[in-house]
Amino acid sequence: MAVEESHERAEGGGGEASEAPRKSKPKVVLLALVGAAVLALVGAGGFFAASILGGGNKAKLAKGEPAGAGEESAKEPKGGEGGRGEEGKKEGLSNIVPVDPIIVNLIGDDGRRLMKLTMQLAMATTAGATEAQGKMPQIKDSVITLLSSRTAEELLTPDGKSRLKEQVMTRVNSLLTGGAVKNVFFVEFIIQ
Repeated sequence: MAVEESHERAEGGGGEASEAPRKSKPKVVLLALVGAAVLALVGAGGFFAASILGGGNKAKLAKGEPAGAGEESAKEPKGGEGGRGEEGKKEGLSNIVPVDPIIVNLIGDDGRRLMKLTMQLAMATTAGATEAQGKMPQIKDSVITLLSSRTAEELLTPDGKSRLKEQVMTRVNSLLTGGAVKNVFFVEFIIQ
């Protein structure tokens, strides 16, 4: 009888020790899947919370207000002695107006050269930034017309980029009545 028990254990037929590894493998896989699901839910919840709590700038931009306009006015004194007020505010983050990416065909090479330009306009005042947001279709049209009349060779040199910035400022300033562009920042400048 003792010989039969030892023989069964050797073959793995009757002992509890041989069943334990079989059961633990599915438990580990199940635990890993549950852990991954929990991490995914926590990540999604964090993204959702961040978009609700920090998504105010997108809503302001959609309404035509520059990003950060509400936060700036709460921090700075308005009017009075030492206060600059809203109209006297100089360049700041709320005066930067992003322009959506522009893709155009350049002249020459039978129109096979493409340019992608993403830029930001630094406005003199917050009121100018608000006006530029409201006139964005006209601004983009003017820049597209300007870019599509240039060759890649003109735009690839440092001097060509500087002249382009000046021309963009001149064109945008001609569209605005109450604001002025102080600087143009090229964020993305690709020619293929």
